[in-house]
Amino acid sequence: MSDLLSQLSSTKNKNQALENILEKQLKDEGRALEAVAKRHSKNALLLFITCVSLLLFAVTGSF
Repeated sequence: MSDLLSQLSSTKNKNQALENILEKQLKDEGRALEAVAKRHSKNALLLFITCVSLLLFAVTGSF
């Protein structure tokens, strides 16, 4: 009986350890995705500013 209890306990500990590892990996991946999203939003903003600047230059240059 005690052997069965020790097996159950070790299985529970292994499952908890696996859950902790998976949770940490998900958090790390989430942080990586946030960093990529921030970088892309900065690039999109720079592209927008460039396009608006070129458009203003084209409009004011034609007069």
